[in-house]
Amino acid sequence: MSPTNQYKLGMTLIEITMTVGLMVIVMGALFSLSLGISDTVQNYSATATATDEARRALTILVPRLSQASRQTVNWNELPGSVLRFRMPADLDGNGSCVDVAGNLELGDVVTIQRDTQDANGDGLTDNQLVMIQGNNVTVLANHLFNPPESANPDGSFNDTNGNGRLDRGFFVTAQNNTLQIFIDTFGESRRGHQFVINVDERVIPRNP
Repeated sequence: MSPTNQYKLGMTLIEITMTVGLMVIVMGALFSLSLGISDTVQNYSATATATDEARRALTILVPRLSQASRQTVNWNELPGSVLRFRMPADLDGNGSCVDVAGNLELGDVVTIQRDTQDANGDGLTDNQLVMIQGNNVTVLANHLFNPPESANPDGSFNDTNGNGRLDRGFFVTAQNNTLQIFIDTFGESRRGHQFVINVDERVIPRNP
């Protein structure tokens, strides 16, 4: 092969530079696409987890609260972030929650609140919602929004996360014989952006 043909088969410095530049652009585009897909998947996963946590809490709480004795609910402390009530229980073992005198038998006080004192000893506190009944502690939800946003006397509130809502993590309001339960859980994106899931449910305690 002649020197002339060898020269024709080679690449110039400009061609090599352009090729490398195109490869860098393509690799950068693929990397950006990969990060975008990863962010989307993580956001979806975090949203699903936060939603599941909030709904799990309602699934456990609502049936119990609907069976509660209205007289035992801490109405005078509502609206507030702590809910207390008692449920009917067969204390005398007669197969009914009513004693021989016809009175409704009630179990231990049930308290729903943030686990501020780490009642279950798992190291999680303000981001956890728990149900305490006697010596039993049940975790209702993790990823509870914290710290709670506070309302002002004029009706405005301190929107710390900028989503246009008042997020308090766990809050209960009362109107007549109806309780409205609000649960706010949060997820976080890879870039540290926090988003909040809000669920609420109205419950009427059915027992006197």
